[in-house]
Amino acid sequence: MKALGCSFVCLLDIRLDRMKILTQQIDRPSSWRSLWRIFLWVLIVCLSIPLLFYQWLQWQRPSPIPIIDRPLFAGVTYSRIYPELDVPVQLHVIRIDLTASGVSFTTTPSNGDAPLDTDAQTVRHFLEKSGSQVAINGSFFDPFHSRHPFDYYPHAGDPVNVQGYTMLDGELYSDDYRTYAILCLDGAQATFRPIPPCPVGTQQAITGHQYLLRAGQIYTPDDYSRARHPRTAVGLDETGETMWWFVADGRQAGYSEGMTMLELIDVAQALGVTDLLGFDGGGSSTLVYETADGGSDVLNVPIHTRLPGRERPVANHIGLYADSLIVN
Repeated sequence: MKALGCSFVCLLDIRLDRMKILTQQIDRPSSWRSLWRIFLWVLIVCLSIPLLFYQWLQWQRPSPIPIIDRPLFAGVTYSRIYPELDVPVQLHVIRIDLTASGVSFTTTPSNGDAPLDTDAQTVRHFLEKSGSQVAINGSFFDPFHSRHPFDYYPHAGDPVNVQGYTMLDGELYSDDYRTYAILCLDGAQATFRPIPPCPVGTQQAITGHQYLLRAGQIYTPDDYSRARHPRTAVGLDETGETMWWFVADGRQAGYSEGMTMLELIDVAQALGVTDLLGFDGGGSSTLVYETADGGSDVLNVPIHTRLPGRERPVANHIGLYADSLIVN
């Protein structure tokens, strides 16, 4: 009887041990499922951060509210307009009275004996460094690539080559004689030339890309001009006494999808422009002005490495000097 009881107890212990092992085997998948859920949540959070950041960048863009001839400086006004097109487009326009006292221009200095022509910088940095009141991007340049937000060239300070004829304060530092038209500046006097050189006495010169209007005649655009992109262009009226800067935002679906050159020409002609020269566009298109407190602000919404509001370092720039508004 005692032996039978001992056998029963031993058998019970064995069964209990097996039940514990079975329970552990049942619980183990449950633990793995918990770890898998944690991993999924971490993955979702990690993937959400860049999406939320991109959404935040979109929220920083100005509301699509027109602005017409807002005075910025003496002889300088700013407009934000929305042309009636089949897609949303935001176009920024600076109008400059070249007869106004205090108006003059500057461009980007060379980098001296360093490699290539200039060291890349954003339009905002150029404006602050030059002390100008309004600035836009200028010529095409190389080397350049933009693959994703962490892989692009140039960064700020990287050497770049200006594509075209370039002059600062009467000193020519890039004589790249490509078949591009040129904006020639002497004080507040401005002229376009289809090819180099500029007139004798020119102090600043910066190369665009192609004539869009010349003496009121529309030039046949190339394939790039027929597509929608961010745009930068400079125009003059028939008298040469009024200049316009145009910067169109683009590559931002549902907000501003860019302009074809023909669309930009139509807007410019309606304002009285007879001569219009295109400059580097795409992610380079940027318009900056000096704020009342001496700081700087970007008026348009540039898009560099597919990020709205991110400024691209570029090779050269056009800066405008103007007097402050007289407040009565």
